[in-house]
Amino acid sequence: MYEITKDPKSGVYLLPPVGRIQGISLIPDEDPHKAVVELQYTDQNSEWYETVMPLLDALYLLNLLEAMSREQGFDELRRPPKSNA
Repeated sequence: MYEITKDPKSGVYLLPPVGRIQGISLIPDEDPHKAVVELQYTDQNSEWYETVMPLLDALYLLNLLEAMSREQGFDELRRPPKSNA
């Protein structure tokens, strides 16, 4: 099991590295400011992890990723990776 550590240079807590994104779940709320997204992923050892973020932050992350994809020429890669299984 991965032990969450704090980067001594930045002071940021480091989550386990992602091996594969497994899925997301939306926990809706009538107030979109209270809705949350759960992101599930596995690490390189197939251990499962989950992080939770407000819906509005998840949408902001989506905007950042889409801009990066366009600006860096990665749009053709925007498909889920093929399973190794």
